[in-house]
Amino acid sequence: MTNIIDAAVFLIIGMIGGFLGSILGIGGGSIMTPLLLASGYDILVAVPASLFAIVGTSLGGLYVYDEKKLINYELGIYALALMVPGSITGVLIGTAGFKQVMKATLAVVLVITSLTMIRPYLSRNKSVTIQEPRPRPLIGYSSMYLAGLISALAGIGGGVLAVPVLNKIMARDIKEAVASSKFMVGVTGAAGALGYYLGGYLSSCLALALLAGSLLGGLIGSATGVRLSGKTITLLFSGFLMLMAIITLIKG
Repeated sequence: MTNIIDAAVFLIIGMIGGFLGSILGIGGGSIMTPLLLASGYDILVAVPASLFAIVGTSLGGLYVYDEKKLINYELGIYALALMVPGSITGVLIGTAGFKQVMKATLAVVLVITSLTMIRPYLSRNKSVTIQEPRPRPLIGYSSMYLAGLISALAGIGGGVLAVPVLNKIMARDIKEAVASSKFMVGVTGAAGALGYYLGGYLSSCLALALLAGSLLGGLIGSATGVRLSGKTITLLFSGFLMLMAIITLIKG
């Protein structure tokens, strides 16, 4: 089915995912996967291709955050020690044929994450100060296995969980959380994509088109993201996740 028109569509979807993913630190998969589903592609085609493209999103803007010294590499490496095994588990579940579970997982995670991130800004009492979270590293690191599992199961890179966990549970600044997540989701996405490739589910043409678009979008998005305030990033993060959840539920 792949032709010039299809390749152009995949390229555009990759650019959208790369641009928004770079700003929000979510790898772009939570945007690209629902858009691929909305375009009529099967979940087992969309998820592996998105995971592959997430690697491009991560690489496309990583140097910008590194230059700004926003990436906590030590934190990211510890988290990856749990995220990668979780990603392998997700691939095993996904390739077993549980397509509805994959779609439901994607939608539920997007909704919960969206509401969690935006909740502090919905308070009716504007005089109430938003309290800084207390670091809970044990819970935070344990959550990274789940982030990796959901990454491979729903094609979302793990950033939709990693960013809130780093920000709310590990008590990291939102910009540090976004930048560190970008480093982490690239590695997790590569692990998941490799697993699906070995299982014969990765469409190379679709994946390469998404990758090209996400690289370009990631470069532009990272340059834009470092200029935005933490509150703006959080509200954008929440709004886009809710929109993608609705698209996923409609297509599911």
